Amino acid sequence: MKKGIHPKMNPVIFIDESTQEEIFSYSTLTSNETKEVDGITYYVIRADITALSHPFFTGEMRFVDSQGRVDKFMQKLEKAKKLKTKQKTKKKSASSEKETPKSYQEILREQQVKLKQARN
Repeated sequence: MKKGIHPKMNPVIFIDESTQEEIFSYSTLTSNETKEVDGITYYVIRADITALSHPFFTGEMRFVDSQGRVDKFMQKLEKAKKLKTKQKTKKKSASSEKETPKSYQEILREQQVKLKQARN
């Protein structure tokens, strides 16, 4: 192995936020939070979900939303639906207000009438 090219491995405690279980390991990750266990200083890394609490591994269905992501998504979805209905009503009202297109002959006749009125 070449020296000086590999990252330093640190003792780390991964803490599952939903179950508060601790996993002792080594990693290249570090954090500002440390914890001393049996005379060894470990970096503490907090994880929202791990294999100890993930429904795939536990077989238990659990709703995990620590930062309100689902609520934010639902609000955005509701806002998009309202905007879409507003746009539909605008299109309907705009289409009813539009005049029927005029032919080239009609436009010429109107212009001739305006010229005659301007002369008189």
